Amino acid sequence: MATYARYIDDSPEIAAEFGPPPPASAFGGEAAAARPPRHAGGLPANPIANPAFVSSASLPHSTPAGAPKPDLASAASAPLPVEHGAPRPQAALIARVLYWAPLLAACIAALLIGFVGGIVFSAPNAAGPELGRRLGPASPLSASLSAAPAPAPASSRHYNPAAWAALSSGASNPSPGKSKLVPGAAAAGAAADAESMALLGQDSFSGMGAAHGAAADAMHVTEDGPAANAEQMFARALQNGHLGALGAAGPSAAPGDHFATGAAALSVPDASRLEELMRRLNAGSNGTAVALPQREHLAIKDDQGKLLPLAPKLKVCLMTADFWGLPTAGGTATAYGLLAGALEDDPNLEVTLLGVSKMLDKCAKGRKMQGALHPRVTYACLEERHFEPFVVTTQPYEQLSHATLAWLKENQHECQVLQVHEWGGVFADIVTYSHYRQFAPGLRISINPHGGHYWSTQGQLPRPTDIMSLRIDNGERATVELSDIVLSPTRYIASWLRQRGWKLPENRLPVPNMIADLDQAPTERAIKPVWRVAFFGRLEERKGIKLFVDAVERLPASVLNKPDFEAYFVGAESKIDQMLSSTWLKKNTKHWTWKTFIMANTPRDKALATISQDGILLVLASMIDNMPYVLAEASVMRIPLLIYDVGGVTEMIDPKLHSDIICGTPKGDELAPRMRDALLRGELGISALSPRVTTGKEQWQDWHHDFAVNQMAGAIEDDIATLELASAMDHEYETVNLDPSWTALHLFEEVCDAAQCSDTGCEHSDAAATVLLLPAAYSVINQSRIPELVQLLSIGELRGDSIGALTFGAEIPEYKNNGIKRTAFPTAPTWQIYEGEVEPWLMSDFCTEDVPVLMRRRHFCSSFAADARDFRTYNSWVLSLMLAQNRMNLHTFPEAPFRLNNWTAHGYQCVLDKTPDRMLDIQTAANLMTDDLLMRTAQLTPEYRPLVDFHTEYGSTQGYRGWRYGYVDASTRMDNTSVFYEFVWNPSPDNNQLADGKWTPGVDIEYPQIYRYILHPCVSWPGSPNMCGGLHTAAGNLRFDSFLTAENVVLMLIYEVFPKCGDGVDFSVILSPVGGGPVQYLHEADYELSDKPTRQRLHFYLDKLETGDVIDFTVYPRGQHDCDGALLLEAQIWEQDAYKG
Repeated sequence: MATYARYIDDSPEIAAEFGPPPPASAFGGEAAAARPPRHAGGLPANPIANPAFVSSASLPHSTPAGAPKPDLASAASAPLPVEHGAPRPQAALIARVLYWAPLLAACIAALLIGFVGGIVFSAPNAAGPELGRRLGPASPLSASLSAAPAPAPASSRHYNPAAWAALSSGASNPSPGKSKLVPGAAAAGAAADAESMALLGQDSFSGMGAAHGAAADAMHVTEDGPAANAEQMFARALQNGHLGALGAAGPSAAPGDHFATGAAALSVPDASRLEELMRRLNAGSNGTAVALPQREHLAIKDDQGKLLPLAPKLKVCLMTADFWGLPTAGGTATAYGLLAGALEDDPNLEVTLLGVSKMLDKCAKGRKMQGALHPRVTYACLEERHFEPFVVTTQPYEQLSHATLAWLKENQHECQVLQVHEWGGVFADIVTYSHYRQFAPGLRISINPHGGHYWSTQGQLPRPTDIMSLRIDNGERATVELSDIVLSPTRYIASWLRQRGWKLPENRLPVPNMIADLDQAPTERAIKPVWRVAFFGRLEERKGIKLFVDAVERLPASVLNKPDFEAYFVGAESKIDQMLSSTWLKKNTKHWTWKTFIMANTPRDKALATISQDGILLVLASMIDNMPYVLAEASVMRIPLLIYDVGGVTEMIDPKLHSDIICGTPKGDELAPRMRDALLRGELGISALSPRVTTGKEQWQDWHHDFAVNQMAGAIEDDIATLELASAMDHEYETVNLDPSWTALHLFEEVCDAAQCSDTGCEHSDAAATVLLLPAAYSVINQSRIPELVQLLSIGELRGDSIGALTFGAEIPEYKNNGIKRTAFPTAPTWQIYEGEVEPWLMSDFCTEDVPVLMRRRHFCSSFAADARDFRTYNSWVLSLMLAQNRMNLHTFPEAPFRLNNWTAHGYQCVLDKTPDRMLDIQTAANLMTDDLLMRTAQLTPEYRPLVDFHTEYGSTQGYRGWRYGYVDASTRMDNTSVFYEFVWNPSPDNNQLADGKWTPGVDIEYPQIYRYILHPCVSWPGSPNMCGGLHTAAGNLRFDSFLTAENVVLMLIYEVFPKCGDGVDFSVILSPVGGGPVQYLHEADYELSDKPTRQRLHFYLDKLETGDVIDFTVYPRGQHDCDGALLLEAQIWEQDAYKG
């Protein structure tokens, strides 16, 4: 039976101490308004009652000298979270006995140990038994304290040499206002205490509790007057070296770290609050690190197996960028549409589904359609205001990500748990915001991975390495790694992501996608007759259509010659070998003598009726899949089928019971024999879904009940404790204004050497623990906001993440003073701010490479290896590489606290969909990635390279690697007698970048030209005859003179035509064979005036390419040439065996 938790520390004594539990409205209602406010700038009296309190603007930051410090002690009156479900009196009585017995024993033990300690230890060494009292006689740290050890080695992770030196030097027994103990001893010892508790096996709660206890030790050991010095030493120990005790090991928990100092904004009364947090967060005080109040796990269902009611209801938000109503709606839309319906059926859940799209009209249509299907679900759409201010888009989903964050900030009161997908990185911003606990306490985001960009392209060789793909992948990876929960449709997809090196949260569970009509699913494999075959799925190669065609052709004549044998192709139109799939199928099946039906783009109801006909053997030949919905659909409809063993197929059906229909892997040769055997027998058993799939609805409902009762209260408490502890840490920072003339070594001296820091840390530094690396082109919009951003680093460290530095967005200069406010955010892997698209389909070439970075000084000094001399100047992307070497990441926080005053770079490298010119030599690459990694990569994943590659070989010299640049007379059709006029090279006057130079007929002749890989034709102006390099009209021409002879090659071409303001162009690809034979037009297309570009990818399969053959890529003008041209994105020649495009 499923179980859930309820707090057992709800006794009258606890209630009297903390006040009554809040009512159901405590999550934001009259109860919240009625409570008195906390100290100005501090936390509210009841953080749970005010979800808005987590706004970073409401949290205290570094306290100015003389100003009152935040009163954290008053937060002790905060009530514990409300339990869900009815309590059981007997369990509660037993629980209270179990609760108070250890407390009483702890008090007695503490008194006895303290008494004995006063006898055994002399007053100067009282700090030793004080720690021993906390750790217990069995603790190795307690034993070492009794022996008054010498300082530990500087490389030790868990022992602070300064602390042990101070402890062994002698100190008086703590007493308020009179202690002579060096404050550093108390703080360092307290930090050691916290770390030792973590070593004793406590979880993140116990580690945090130990740290709170350490704070209390520091508070009670003071010189005369306030405990300012003790607070500072506590903050040093807590922030700068002992955060490993506060959760999973993060950047600050690496071996060998020695850290800088900092002041904490704490006051003496805070000790009681910190001690209370210690009690709440499972730190013991009876001589052993024992978890005291534990949560009891209670059933979420009654004895009849029905879910117990939730009071109040749980608010669930589903968010998806693929939903019913969009013209491109696919499998993810189905998954979330059905999930909304399944959760709607539970009266304990309030469900909202947000359609994330810029097509607001389509979302409104989808909302209307889905509202009719599921009236209890609230359907929402983004609005225009959520896209303001305008965000420069560096990848297709970036604006959506920021708009979704704006929506959730407004509507977080409607969401206690969210279910979202990872693909596209659409939800990277809300996940980042949640990771830093900036939403209402307890709000959690669950990721439902569907594979992502690189999963969907894994069948391609070469793998996509364009800059857009890398940005999308980075967003998807961050979405998963920074999330709280992963509920994956299959175990397969979670394992696939982990295999790629993604870090998934510990809270993860496989929960299947919802399937429609599961009540009709068969439980046994009934036998059905089969005599004809059908391919079902998108008509594309990835779905295995070529494998299916091949398998049909290999069937024996005894099957193919039967009068009732037929073949069906049912699915959405796509492309195969750059032909429409229906055209390709007609071409490749025209010799078939049996009946063949090609049903492209058939309405869904007709398609399902076709494949459910009697005698159909359905073939699901997809080469890549996660949880194939069509398999479940076919099972429910009782259609016999064959399927490859891909993705989560064997999680959906038992492989032992379905060995006759699972056809191995797509690389094997089992499909044709299985198809032959079934058709010869004339029958095949249908598939029966596994219980894991058929109980999907129950699993989803159970999980949300378990979250409401088991997880949410702990999440709220965890968030409050994390924020409170982070607010008590050092928020001081130093701004390092980056001088463009500085070398990398100069910067290292400014940040590290001047602050007495080195690559091993900041052992004796009094400099600010945090630095803001601010490039000269930027200014801070609101200086008071920066300390609050520093607190994000503290929260990340408390949470044990791997983020070593944060960067942010910036307001960018207006384009031509048009009054439009825009912001831009740096993203991996380029870490640049771009001006981006400034007019419809017009891309700017202005950018700035350096961006503001906020990070701990110790992380900069330990990561930025200036002395290695691989990089002589500082750059943000270089810093990101060096952080990665130190197992840390640079990450973007979705906020724009800076203003970019001027652009610092321009040219081809600043076009946001182009890869910057940052080629690393092999030695530098080996230093960054290590030689063994490079060799392993080469061995495990051999890279297939083209024989010829235009972009790689593009240069400023005619004839290099066979490439020539020129033009031809556009007034006649090109043949082997056409004259080819060569261009001359004109380097860029502004920079040395190759792409910014131009190929033109002459220095003073502008058109025709090749500029940034764009072929521009030319038409002479009226009154200016023959201005096109001596011709009236000229076609821009890129020519390849073959220098190789190879059989069975593929010419691959990707190009984009954009006749925006001209009158259109014609584009052709022509092969002229050596020896003067007739030319072969491989491709001809004409393009009319259009408001957006047309991109095409072409493959030309050639039996042979000989030395001396000529291939021309030519753009012809019409009546004028304004704005007309063709961008050559790729032009490559491959061996057919290596090409998998």
